[in-house]
Amino acid sequence: MRKILLVLLLLPVLLSAQSPTRSIAVAGSLLTVEEPISRPGQAGYEFQEMIHHGHYDMERVLDFDSLNMAFLGNWPMGLSYSLHYSGMENIFLVGSGGGVIVVDLSDPYNPEQISVVKSRSLVDAIDYDPETKRLYLGAYFSGAEIWDMTEITAPVRLARIPTESYPRGGIFADGNLLYVMSVADGIYIYDISDLNNIPKIGHYPIPSSTLIWNSAKDGDLMFCAANNSCRIVDVSDPYNPQMVGAVAGLTSGVAAAGGKLYQVSYNFGLKIWNVSNPSSPQLLGQLPLTGSPVRVDIKGNHAFISSNTTNPGGGVRIIDVSDPTNPQEISTYTDYAEYIAVGDNVVAYTGGSVCSYLDISNLSDPQMTAIMKLPTWTNNVCVNGNLAFTGSNGFRVFDITDKSNPVQTGYHETAGDLVAVSGDLAVYIPKSMTAANPVNIMDISDPANPFKRGHYTAPVMTYDIVLKDHYAFIACWWDGFRVVDFSNPDAPTLAAHTFGWVNGAEPGVEYCFVQALDIEGDYLYLIDYQPFEDQDTKGLYIFDISNPENPVFVHRFATLNAKGKDLSIQGNFAYIADDLGGMEVIDITDKNNPSIAGYVYTPDAATAIDVDGNYAYVANYILGGVQLVDISFPANPFVAGYYKPSGVFALGVTIHGSNAYIADGIAGFQIYDNLIITDINEAEKIPAPLIRVFPNPASTKAEIVFNVDKTTFCEASILDIHGKTVCTLYKGSVTAGNKKFEWDGQSSSGSYLPNGLYLVNIQLDDVIHNSRLILIR
Repeated sequence: MRKILLVLLLLPVLLSAQSPTRSIAVAGSLLTVEEPISRPGQAGYEFQEMIHHGHYDMERVLDFDSLNMAFLGNWPMGLSYSLHYSGMENIFLVGSGGGVIVVDLSDPYNPEQISVVKSRSLVDAIDYDPETKRLYLGAYFSGAEIWDMTEITAPVRLARIPTESYPRGGIFADGNLLYVMSVADGIYIYDISDLNNIPKIGHYPIPSSTLIWNSAKDGDLMFCAANNSCRIVDVSDPYNPQMVGAVAGLTSGVAAAGGKLYQVSYNFGLKIWNVSNPSSPQLLGQLPLTGSPVRVDIKGNHAFISSNTTNPGGGVRIIDVSDPTNPQEISTYTDYAEYIAVGDNVVAYTGGSVCSYLDISNLSDPQMTAIMKLPTWTNNVCVNGNLAFTGSNGFRVFDITDKSNPVQTGYHETAGDLVAVSGDLAVYIPKSMTAANPVNIMDISDPANPFKRGHYTAPVMTYDIVLKDHYAFIACWWDGFRVVDFSNPDAPTLAAHTFGWVNGAEPGVEYCFVQALDIEGDYLYLIDYQPFEDQDTKGLYIFDISNPENPVFVHRFATLNAKGKDLSIQGNFAYIADDLGGMEVIDITDKNNPSIAGYVYTPDAATAIDVDGNYAYVANYILGGVQLVDISFPANPFVAGYYKPSGVFALGVTIHGSNAYIADGIAGFQIYDNLIITDINEAEKIPAPLIRVFPNPASTKAEIVFNVDKTTFCEASILDIHGKTVCTLYKGSVTAGNKKFEWDGQSSSGSYLPNGLYLVNIQLDDVIHNSRLILIR
């Protein structure tokens, strides 16, 4: 199922293109603005486990759901899937992943970034009302968001509306009504007169076999660009919208103004329709266009069409439509263009990782004025103290002192994806299946001004990284792994290379496909999910790296069940992220004889994992967000918390204290808090008596022993992971000395409680002390 959802998401993905002429570096210093912390909503977030006409049946409201985890903040920037002109003073709203960059183009040669709006998910649709100074966003999993832009340098979110399907086809505000176009479920209409109570008042369904990626609104008519036609819906009665007409043909983009519909597609170019009588649209004129027209915007008597191809015909096409029966092309600015918006003498268009600006004061000769680089994909986040590092169309450094508002403080144009930090140096590599990838050494002694020291070029792909002292261990997939010595950061060298494929090598014995790796002590662990059925390479591989320049193969554990995507080692256990949907635990106490210790299922594919203390944190792709797994007893791991979904894709996870950093692909990264750890840490701040729980884990009965130094009031109780008291063992006065209570796994009412993690709660007067207990029958 997730593959189908991936297709839905990536259908309009843009290809990057190089543009000539002058440019300015704006994205290197993205401004972020404080946003109120959002806490988990009450509405559940669920997918029905079925597919209907190639899409999820959405029978419940899309929303965020959580257990024992809270959203703290995010840096949401990424590829562009939206663009809008505000209608005032050349202020443009540039979608960048889950963010919107507010740009002033009064001087198109010197764009000024004013602020950044930080949505909770990928921004696919933007509308702005200059009168109310409100910004409206269609934001994928988040739904519809409403922002106050009265103070344009400090946007404030006013409301978020969980929607009943993906709000990716368009969003339009008109007075107290908000129209949201679902990509697969039609038009939803909301009454926004009271932002504390926003009811859905109307819905026009469009079959899920018809994808609506673009739409337009003109008066009481909405135009829905679909894969087989453009449907016309009358919304004059918002409680009962009705389809009143249609124009045939695959439609990529639409615009509407003055009773006319402008329809573009790669297979016919531009068509102009008279829709003053929507039940009987009349074709006025047509202009065949080469390339791949995808979007259209109208300004006065001119249509501006974007074409997303690098072949002839790509770029911005300017069409004179003053005579709709005979549209004429005035000029073309050749480039790669996807989303387009037109202001006063300025055109903005995005093409994946860039937003470009054209001066159109002379329509016959548009001129490039500036190019703004945008972030792209965030695959992982490295955290070191109050700084976070990642690669996203450049090396980026963030101040994360305020978790609700990560602020980018440093940038370098060096391309890459994965970061690992050692002192004042960061090793920085692409996550790439292509060849000749650099292993970059970045100097981060001044985090505000990182720079590249040197690099070693791996002749093959680079896919994962882990450090030991001044050695970087690089996963190179079919080429095994390489060890790079960066003791001289200006000239790193290859120290070792092993387990790579060569002609005639024996699979699983002399080579494997290194997907991911981790280090514990003097041992390197790596996993191979066996990408090719005819090559027996699947397993967990162990190497002795006491001498990093001479790794020694120790053992291959071939009976791994998981389709391993990532691993994290802690103590005597390896924790494997299973692409099939779970986490497998391997006992590695005996390096020559590992064994399967436990397994836990997760809602979606486990893409990455990090372990710290009693918890494993699993990046769980789309459906599962971040899953918090209790590993106090590794043989019986269980999901103790979650926050789902993330903004778009949960691709990477890094743990720092009680916080989980989720790399979210095209929507930057989010920060979540483990509320269980927070509660326990608060208890641990006060002196605690020695509490012994034996046996632990317990199957039938547990003894709880603690010491009291004076006569005092005592309450001994058992709490579940939500903090609810499930059994009170004792309540009353106790004298000094050792005290012992027994618990048989039953609640106060005498019912047997389910297996899992419980908290032993000992209150002495006004002081509370805790210990953990695992119940397994």
